[in-house]
Amino acid sequence: GDHRVQVFSLPNLQFIGFIGELELMNPSCIEAVKLKKDNNEYCCLLIGDNLDNKPSRAKCFYKFIFELNNESIYDVICNRIEPENDEKILSITSIKYDPQFDNLYIVDNFSKNIKIFDFNCKLKNIILNNFFKGQPGNIQFIFDKEKGLIFIGDFSRIDNFIHVFDRKMNYYMTLTSNKVLINNCYALLNHNNNIII
Repeated sequence: GDHRVQVFSLPNLQFIGFIGELELMNPSCIEAVKLKKDNNEYCCLLIGDNLDNKPSRAKCFYKFIFELNNESIYDVICNRIEPENDEKILSITSIKYDPQFDNLYIVDNFSKNIKIFDFNCKLKNIILNNFFKGQPGNIQFIFDKEKGLIFIGDFSRIDNFIHVFDRKMNYYMTLTSNKVLINNCYALLNHNNNIII
């Protein structure tokens, strides 16, 4: 409601500060990435922004890079990325980064596809056009070194699916349940080789 991200320290959830209170209009999703440069650690937040929610207007995402400690946020660098033409994003549902392959996945709910950028925000590929039965939803990973699975929700008023891909986005299988109605988000827990969704 205040168009910003709040940052807290662990484990006591002490408030540290805000990110994006001057830039964000309608934040829709967030991904945190740890960076290291010149022996210094940085935090990177990738945040989708659906702006005014008009489908005709391309949406943007932000990359905030900053340092922080248990008391403050400092040296914030902000980049606003608004892809145009064939690359444009019409509705950002989910954003996720895989550092192993330098893939930044953005789920475009309106275009019903996945746009893949690199960390420098250059488009690499657009995938899964005409694949989803309903509206594409949250994207989640379960990774173990080089192996892993990518899960993408596919939700409608009648049927709900979670499509599973390997780490190179080769289709693996589809999970479904008759006990789920329009589930826009979910979490994964890998417990004794069972996946809990």
